[in-house]
Amino acid sequence: TIFEMHEGFVMADYIHITETNEPYWKYLLGLTNLYNGCSSSLFVKNLQELLRDAPQNFYTGAIDGIFGDGTEAAVRAMQRAAGLDADGIVGPLTKAALVPEYV
Repeated sequence: TIFEMHEGFVMADYIHITETNEPYWKYLLGLTNLYNGCSSSLFVKNLQELLRDAPQNFYTGAIDGIFGDGTEAAVRAMQRAAGLDADGIVGPLTKAALVPEYV
């Protein structure tokens, strides 16, 4: 799963996740918003894995790094389940709801 791939892993060659006070989601999902049509394939792949691995199994499509209609629908479903505005945009509140803190 996404957590096994990243927990305790040296991120961006500089920052060890257990040696920082930054929220864990910043390393998995980036600092910019993710949305339908964006081109952040690594962050979108991580997003797709998080949505797939959630207990509600929000995402069932391919882990391909493409933020298309299927990923957007999964994000909206996850946002509704978390009590967030279901706008399909993965900003800080959605990221924080998806990724538990590991630091």
